[in-house]
Amino acid sequence: MAYRIYPTQKRLWVLLAALLLAAWGCTHERVDLKQARPQLPERFAGQQSQDNTITAPDRWWESFNDPALDKLVSQALTENLDMGQAWARMKQVQALAVQQGSAAWPQVNGTLNASRNRQVNPFTGDGLINNNFAASVAVSYELDLWGRIGALDEAALLDMQASRGDLETVAMTITAQVADLWYGIVEQRALLDLVQSQVEINEQLLELVELRFGQGLVGALDVYQQRQQVLASKSQIPLIESRIQLQAHQMALVLGKPAGSISLPETRLLPELPPVPSTGVPSELLRRRPDLRAAELRMISADRRVEAAIADRYPSIRLTGSTGYQATDLGDLIDQWIWSMASSLTLPLLDGERRAAEVERQEAILQERLLQYGKTTLTAFKEVEDALVSEQKQREFLTVSESQLTVSRDSLREAQARYLQGLSDFLPVLTALRSVQQAEQSVLSARRQLVSQRIQLYRALGGDWTGELRAPDTKNKEER
Repeated sequence: MAYRIYPTQKRLWVLLAALLLAAWGCTHERVDLKQARPQLPERFAGQQSQDNTITAPDRWWESFNDPALDKLVSQALTENLDMGQAWARMKQVQALAVQQGSAAWPQVNGTLNASRNRQVNPFTGDGLINNNFAASVAVSYELDLWGRIGALDEAALLDMQASRGDLETVAMTITAQVADLWYGIVEQRALLDLVQSQVEINEQLLELVELRFGQGLVGALDVYQQRQQVLASKSQIPLIESRIQLQAHQMALVLGKPAGSISLPETRLLPELPPVPSTGVPSELLRRRPDLRAAELRMISADRRVEAAIADRYPSIRLTGSTGYQATDLGDLIDQWIWSMASSLTLPLLDGERRAAEVERQEAILQERLLQYGKTTLTAFKEVEDALVSEQKQREFLTVSESQLTVSRDSLREAQARYLQGLSDFLPVLTALRSVQQAEQSVLSARRQLVSQRIQLYRALGGDWTGELRAPDTKNKEER
């Protein structure tokens, strides 16, 4: 027997077909990554030589050949509280991705029901007791006609990958922070030794001046001036010791420990820097910098959510079914099997522009992520250029400072010789002495700053070592 299509049914099918064709024609064009990426130069302007064959080390802190630094970095990566928070945030995003992924699977629920009710005649008072027992399994599933569920699932997975990039960015920042703090402490210890030796030199010179004063060869003014120089040198010591302790407190915080609870090795020598590494081409930053990867992933995630918002404006079909047993007597439950199947088509006809507004919102988020990705890329490029220029100019400054120290020492020797021969007063000696001691401290500070510039260059270049990071075993940590 042929199936007859009635006019009303025909109009419904025509309406559905029109909606399907409209939806098919309104698909979202995905973002083009090549067009989204800012145009970068072919090379870094601050790179001095293209023939430099020394590549940037991956675990860059090991290039300093400092076992103390290696140990501090390892400890920070496992015990730093910011790292712990980053791991926790990543777990949150992973859980959200699992939740979103569950929408692509049928939802199955089991139900057990037991109820009793009594019907009473208000005139006679007679009553009838009814029992009802049921056991059923219900299944529901939404057909992903327009890819809405798939787009949201992909967006959640991209967010999860981006959270890993955030974690790796935190790791790179902490590593640079540990190295910078450590060599700040080393510098202050070296400065403390230098100032203490300067105090000894000033006291020796004071003894000489006092001896000459006792012999009537110089006036009291020379003695007072040199005593003032001794006290000026000694006054620096408490401030240096304070800086050492404060930086040690900061190091304890970075290591996830209370201030004053850690013991640091008594290193007092700044490291000899290896040659400046080759930076490679700027486009390699997209692979080596986790913050750039995270920004790119979030941009793609926003693009997928635009797809989902558009798909939400079109019809959805949900399939449901249930099967089970139902009886008025518990003993007869398995003898009365029931089942049902149904499907529903939902057509969004009037929602007060809610879905259209959601599409606009998601498109605005995508535009924001595109601009954020561009800014993050340009910022990363700028950080490398800044580090290259800063290190180059710091080297030039250090060279001049060392030359200034050499000249100051020659000037001091000449001034002391003329003073001892009685050819000049004490003021040229005092001036030359101050110049030497200031130059010595300036050279030490310049060497420390050069190390800091190299650390910033390594951080700006990124690396692949963060991909090896594994979540700490929090259970064993708690037991310890």
